[in-house]
Amino acid sequence: GQIDVNGQHFDPTKGVPPMMGFGGLLNDDEAAAVLSYVRLSFGNNGKLVSPATVKKVREATKDRVNFYMADELLTEHPLKAPAPAKKYGVAVRPRGGMLAS
Repeated sequence: GQIDVNGQHFDPTKGVPPMMGFGGLLNDDEAAAVLSYVRLSFGNNGKLVSPATVKKVREATKDRVNFYMADELLTEHPLKAPAPAKKYGVAVRPRGGMLAS
């Protein structure tokens, strides 16, 4: 969202994020390693990201000048509803409703 820092206003909806882009800081191998680490850490169980995939995405997005907004990402990659978590023989729904299992 919007933020004020030292009297300067930043509004990501206008293409002015309060954070610099990292595209030029990592080569394809390094970016693939960081992405793979995140996909396999913090309870995630994603697949490795290859340097070839990083190169392909960089090429496909090379003309983009603004950061992606949440609504754009969700339109392109909608979230799937999670399966009910099971704990102690009971399936628990996200909003507190419970189902017997």
